Amino acid sequence: METLAVYPEKEVLHVHETFNQDCPVGANISASLFLIFEEAEKQLVLTLSSKNLQDLIKVMYTRYNKNKALEK
Repeated sequence: METLAVYPEKEVLHVHETFNQDCPVGANISASLFLIFEEAEKQLVLTLSSKNLQDLIKVMYTRYNKNKALEK
């Protein structure tokens, strides 16, 4: 059984709700960033959904062994 460490129901990126409505940037930043953040989150979840703990452990051991070899 493979368990993925991805929680697509959780929001990864968000815009703070404490922006200044009197500022042209602050008044429009939330709507402007929403679509960008939404697409970025979809891509991140898609990428992470193909990863698992076994992959991470392999990468860690590869890096560890490489660093140990460089120390010699």
